[in-house]
Amino acid sequence: NPNTVGTGTYFIQLTSDLTGCPSVQPVTVTINDLPTIAITDPRVCFPSKVNLTDVAITAGSEAGNFTYFQDAALSSPVANPNEVETGTYFIQLTNPTTGCSDSKPVSATINNLPNLITTDPATVCSPNVVDITNPSITAGSDMGNLDYFSDAGLSSPLANPNGIGAGPYFIRLTDTNTGCSTSEPVTADVATPPT
Repeated sequence: NPNTVGTGTYFIQLTSDLTGCPSVQPVTVTINDLPTIAITDPRVCFPSKVNLTDVAITAGSEAGNFTYFQDAALSSPVANPNEVETGTYFIQLTNPTTGCSDSKPVSATINNLPNLITTDPATVCSPNVVDITNPSITAGSDMGNLDYFSDAGLSSPLANPNGIGAGPYFIRLTDTNTGCSTSEPVTADVATPPT
């Protein structure tokens, strides 16, 4: 069955219609392996978009050229693979030496931020302190991990959030399933008693 042969050396014979003399030449057939492509589905937090070209998504793949498509038939290229919405896309890996290519689906997910509601605590009188870990301050919020900070950049965590003085503070809520987080300000008020 010369229509479907494997890797190897074969011989093709041509016989002249005029003289009946044959001529034989060898032909080498090479079947290259498909490149290995590995996919890790990306997940980001709103308002970020998914970057399909992130090397973490195709870590473990062979070296080659990656292209990105909207359909399994690889007929609709992704216009901007650096910023895509939630959905299923397809990544094709082409070996530049052999020209062979393979593709796999990738599922991009943009997770919503958790819902955080803060209510300023009641004013206390000095020398009392404010406890911003009180559940009433974040009542109505989604479940998750709460952290407390003294700055809007969330770079200075509070050592003792259940015993703070007056001032603006910031509470961060992190969704334990998605890792997405959001923050809101809260103001503590400590009044000075009259003399």
